[in-house]
Amino acid sequence: MKKRFNIYQVLMAVMVMVAMTFSACSDDDDPEPTPTPTPTPAETLEGEITESLTIEGEIALKGQVHVKDGVVLTIKEGTTITADANELSYLLIEQGAQIIAEGTAANPIVMTSGLQEAGAWGGIHICGKAPINSGATGLSEIGDAVYGGTDAADNSGTLKYVRVEYSGTSLDEEHEANGISFYGVGNGTTVDYIEVYIGADDGIEFFGGTVNIKHTKVYGCRDDSFDWTEGWTGKGQYLMAVQTDEGDRGFEGDNLESDHSATPMAMPMMSQVTLIGKGDAENYGMKLRRGTAGKFMNFIVTGFDKRTIHVENSQTLRNVNNELLDVDYSYINSAVTDIPIKYSDDEGDPVEVSKPFELSENLHLQNLTKGVDGSTTFDGGFDMSLEDAWFDNDTQIGSGNAWANGWTKGDDGSVDPTLPRYSALEGDITESGYVEGEVALTGAVHVKKGVKLYFRAGAVVTADADELSYLLIEQGGQIFVEGTADAPVIMTSAYEEAGAWGGLHICGYAPINSGATGLSEIGNAVYGGDDANDNSGTINYLRVEYSGTALDEEHEANGISMYGVGAGTTIDYVDIYVGADDGIEFFGGTCNIKHARVWACRDDSFDWVEGWSGMAQYILIQQGNEGDRGFEGDNLKSDNNATPMSNPTFSNITMIGAGDAENYGMKLRRGTGAKIMNIIVGGNFDKRTIHVENTKTLQNVNDELLDVDYAYLNNNVSDVAIKYSPNEGETFEVTKPFELSENVHLQDLANFNDPSQTFDGGMDMSTVNAFFDADTKIGCGTEWAGWLKPINK
Repeated sequence: MKKRFNIYQVLMAVMVMVAMTFSACSDDDDPEPTPTPTPTPAETLEGEITESLTIEGEIALKGQVHVKDGVVLTIKEGTTITADANELSYLLIEQGAQIIAEGTAANPIVMTSGLQEAGAWGGIHICGKAPINSGATGLSEIGDAVYGGTDAADNSGTLKYVRVEYSGTSLDEEHEANGISFYGVGNGTTVDYIEVYIGADDGIEFFGGTVNIKHTKVYGCRDDSFDWTEGWTGKGQYLMAVQTDEGDRGFEGDNLESDHSATPMAMPMMSQVTLIGKGDAENYGMKLRRGTAGKFMNFIVTGFDKRTIHVENSQTLRNVNNELLDVDYSYINSAVTDIPIKYSDDEGDPVEVSKPFELSENLHLQNLTKGVDGSTTFDGGFDMSLEDAWFDNDTQIGSGNAWANGWTKGDDGSVDPTLPRYSALEGDITESGYVEGEVALTGAVHVKKGVKLYFRAGAVVTADADELSYLLIEQGGQIFVEGTADAPVIMTSAYEEAGAWGGLHICGYAPINSGATGLSEIGNAVYGGDDANDNSGTINYLRVEYSGTALDEEHEANGISMYGVGAGTTIDYVDIYVGADDGIEFFGGTCNIKHARVWACRDDSFDWVEGWSGMAQYILIQQGNEGDRGFEGDNLKSDNNATPMSNPTFSNITMIGAGDAENYGMKLRRGTGAKIMNIIVGGNFDKRTIHVENTKTLQNVNDELLDVDYAYLNNNVSDVAIKYSPNEGETFEVTKPFELSENVHLQDLANFNDPSQTFDGGMDMSTVNAFFDADTKIGCGTEWAGWLKPINK
């Protein structure tokens, strides 16, 4: 690095000289150790870095940057490093140096180029002292730095929540720059939550070493997504490769080109991997060759046109027969132009092996060309933590994509590039596909069983208001809303008034208590079953506007209606904005919800019935002038004792009322149970704040199956703040009323109208269930709410 002296560096030099003078004159036999110097901040990385350094913010990288032996380069969360694209620019960590790059999901570290094209710069190169099989040591393809040695546990630092973009500069065919190149890197190094996004060469390549990687995605690299050689023996879990038009292989695994029997033999272990191809007719999912071994469990491999797996060269075939190379507990695409799994001495004719992968009953060869994407997983996998404690305990097949949401690019790894795009939504959706940009929705739109419908960030779906228009996900169908805080998915109507369209309806297989199954109020779709963990998809950052069409009093459309939806479904960051009926209603089921706002719905903001037993955290309810109840919670109208009993758990709730004189904050009735913690109910819920009604519901209060605690509740109402009655006209004494708790505060909150206001002294509900974030504030707060649509009063 070029030296740029400032007053602080001069003072430091003077202090060091003074310290040395006193040290020379001292008679102390045990002098104090020299303190570690504080890393110097920087705005530009260039040349050789010879002193430990901390960088943050916007940083320029110019040319060939080498971090020298003994130096620690620390990169703070949220830092963006932009490489100069006018020359060969790269970052290389030499042997004995360390990189400590620790981003977060909210603030990842991004290494990119001003020229946003594949090959714009040379990526990251890390050289360690772990074993390789090409010699005692080697020289890196880029930078000619020494790597390799005898220290399997060598520690080159930490990469966590790091994204490398537009890499892949090439000097020539033998000297190529990947997104990240690990040269003899040891397993003392931590690599977790990594994305390589768009590259001209490989995404990630391992040149020997023992380093392990977890939660890693490679998107849009033109050569191999993951590549290894020279005896890599590390481990990998939760890996995803999504290729674009110019992609080649998902995996290219070698032992050593010049000596297929070289030791240490390449023998990685991997689990929970999804490889999705979209290359030309010569591409492969996995090319395993030149003597590599390995154990590959819980894979999904699809979209590679020529073949899905190719095992090549005599030593590699021997490894198959000797059970040193195995692919099992996997779903492998069988629809290819050649054969799905090929074993050959070279690229030519196939040969027979005595123990081919496909002999295993757990290896599923089937057509995966439709409906499989980064979010797809299958049950029935192998728990690799039984073989090595490094692996998480997990029996899913495929990587899944929950870990990649929010901080990665590349379509969040969740859209199969081969899926069709829907330019309009109407009728029955019978083929998986995606929606992006502006799309019209006309009439009754049903997503059928087995179909996955994706909504990319920023999509705007506008419903026809001239007829009953709605979107319904049938049992076995799935919806994936992939919005972001900056680009939420919006479902709206051109007619911007409450009741303009019929909203979103999701039907699942989770238990209900009104019968074995039921029919949805809108769409007559079957819902309910016995699968509490049923998965109807993922919703992140969705706004539903102007919903609430009603056919009659018994058939009403809410903003979002959850019919028997299971706990395998993810619902996080939802905004219901202006509706003629309820904001969100749960008809049984077990699904959970987090970070939701309901604004200006004319009936209940949050409604449940038929045995809903999910969890909810960070719920904001803001009523308009025509609003009714904040919560309306029932078990079952026709049988208040029906099972499974409605028994949701809530934490961090704020309700602000603005309705007429008959409205309530919470109407809890018809046998519901619930645990409602850390709640504020204020504003103009004029008649009363809480009403507990019907004999079974009162019994639940006394049996501590229905509880409101750690609460601030408005007592300035026209009736009583909390009422317990067998029916609307009677009062009833309960033995354990909510207000007995010292944590229930009844006070004048009639003018409470600030959703950001919270109170201290709440209960940490994460001690009850890990679904909940650890939080002891009372109320929802608004730290999460910056993406919500501004209120238009």
